[in-house]
Amino acid sequence: MKRIKKFTAILLVLLIFLTGCQMADTSWVFELEGERLPAGAYIMFLEQAITTATDMHWNAWFEWEPSEDDPDEERPPAMFEMSRSEIFDSNLEGMRFYDWVISEAQTLSRRYFAAQSMLADLDIELDRGQVAEANAFARNIYQANSDVFREIGVAESSLALVQRYTVVLTTLFLELYGQGGDFEVPESEIRAYFSDNFLRGQELTIWKSWWFDAEDYDTEEEYAEARRIAEEENAVLRELAEEFLERMRAGEAIEDLQFDLDLAFAGDPNTVFRAPPGALDFLVRNNDPETSAVVLTGLMATPVGQSNIFEDDNTIRIIRRLDPFENPHDIDVFRSDILLSMRFLDDFLPMLDELANELPIIVNEAAIRRYRPDLLMVED
Repeated sequence: MKRIKKFTAILLVLLIFLTGCQMADTSWVFELEGERLPAGAYIMFLEQAITTATDMHWNAWFEWEPSEDDPDEERPPAMFEMSRSEIFDSNLEGMRFYDWVISEAQTLSRRYFAAQSMLADLDIELDRGQVAEANAFARNIYQANSDVFREIGVAESSLALVQRYTVVLTTLFLELYGQGGDFEVPESEIRAYFSDNFLRGQELTIWKSWWFDAEDYDTEEEYAEARRIAEEENAVLRELAEEFLERMRAGEAIEDLQFDLDLAFAGDPNTVFRAPPGALDFLVRNNDPETSAVVLTGLMATPVGQSNIFEDDNTIRIIRRLDPFENPHDIDVFRSDILLSMRFLDDFLPMLDELANELPIIVNEAAIRRYRPDLLMVED
C-alpha cells in the first residue's frame, strides 16, 4: 500500500512538471520593455548562427596545417565525414559547436533589441519603400517555401521581422557613420580605401584552342596530334594578342580594339557592332568572386595607365589598367559598401553588443530549451 501511495505521488509530481512545461509560453524568446522577439525570429537567428558556424568550420578545415610538434598529425575529418552529433560536439573557437551556435543566436537576438533601442533614441525613421520591399521579399520567400518554414516553426510575420531588421541595421549604421553622422568616416579614409580595394580597367579576351583530355581520344597518337594542332593555333593567337597589345599601348580606344577583335573571329561581319564609349570599362573590387582571377591578378600587377598580356588555361587577356578615380561618381556609388566594409564588423556591431549587455532584456529559458540547434540541422 505504501509503495502504491509513493508511486502515485511520483506520478502526480511528474504530471505537475509536464503540465507546467506545456503551459510555459514559448511563443517568444526575448523581451524588452513589453516588446517580444517571436520564436520564429529566434529560430531564424539560430539558422543564421548554424550557417556562420558551418562556414567557420569549413574554413578551419581548409586552412588546417599539422602542428610543428607533430608534422605527421592527420587532418581532422571534414564535415561531410561527420555525423550531426559529431559536428555539434566538435570544437569551434574553443567552444563546443552546439554551444557556440546557441551563444551566437542569443547575441543576434540581443543585438536586435539594441538596434531597435538605438533607432528609437536617435528618432530615426525607416524608409517606407525599403520596409515595403523587405515585407514583400519575406512574403515571396515564405510562399515559395511555406512547408519548410512551417516545419521549423517560422511564421511569415517572423520572417518579415527579420527582413525588416536588415533595413534597421543598414539605416542605423549609415546614419551613424555616413556624412553628418556621429561617427562620420573622414573622406580621406574613404578615398584611401577605394584606391586600395577597387580596380578599374579594360580588357580584351581571346579564347585559346584546347585539346581536352587523353581519355577523349581513341589513341595516344590522336591525342598528341590534337595537342600539337592546338598549340600551333595558340601560338598564332599569342601573336595576334601582341598586335592588339601594341595598339592598346599606343592609346587606341578599347571600343575600336574590341570591334576589330570581334571582326577577326566573326563568321559574318554584319553581326559585329561597336560598343558605345565607356561601355567596356569596368570597376571591381580586387577580390570580386565573379571576375576572372587572371583579370584581377593582371590588373594588380599592371601599373595605372599601362597595359600587358596575361594568360590562363583557357584565355589570353590584353589588359589596360585605369585610374580608379577616373569617374568621380563611382566612389559615391560604392560609398555605402565602403563604409560597411570599414566600420560595420569591427566598430558598429561591437557597439550594439555593448549596448545590448546594458539593456534589461528578459530571457524566456523555456523557449531557449525548446528551440535547439540539433532540431534544425537535418542529418542526411
